[in-house]
Amino acid sequence: SGLFGYFTDRESGEFSIFHLKEFLRALSSVTELERIHLIAHSRGTDVATSALRELVIAERAAGRDPRRSLKLDTLILAAPDLDFGVVRQRLIAEQFGPAFGQIIVYMNSKDGALGLSQTLMAGLRFGRISSENLGESERVIFKRIQNVNFIEVEQVRGQSGHAYFRENPAVLSDIALALRTGALPGSSERPLTRIDGNFWQLRKDYPLQVQ
Repeated sequence: SGLFGYFTDRESGEFSIFHLKEFLRALSSVTELERIHLIAHSRGTDVATSALRELVIAERAAGRDPRRSLKLDTLILAAPDLDFGVVRQRLIAEQFGPAFGQIIVYMNSKDGALGLSQTLMAGLRFGRISSENLGESERVIFKRIQNVNFIEVEQVRGQSGHAYFRENPAVLSDIALALRTGALPGSSERPLTRIDGNFWQLRKDYPLQVQ
């Protein structure tokens, strides 16, 4: 792990993009399959969004609706190790969001691993932002993206605070409910606390409704 491990992960991720695209194409061609959910974490979010971006562009160029042809439903990005500027470009300029039923982003501003990544890459990491990091113009922009919700996770555990998506019971419960019901934040099924616009807080006392 450490510095060399981080850059090795980046190179391995770039190599994996082609294979993920081929897998998703094959998966979406299965007649019996109705919809596809994807969960990506950390560096894996770069692999997933890069592969999906290329697939979405190709489908649109062929005159097809990517949400229908690729059967994309929910995309979950947990502690995403993505440059904030790149994400803004994809969500706004490239119209990435409408290709999905909904996109859920879990973030924590005290994520230690993303803090290291931010130092190495010299750019704000998406998984560390909070509503307080955004200027008024950025808030307005993100409010326009109706099917993307940003969830700030309260009081994560662990030395680096980076693996909360699989260690925090509240996060696991919210993920399960989102995939099982398709409900949006703030609904009775997913009682998150609204911070501002499409920014939400997942409190540590979130009801554990997974059965």
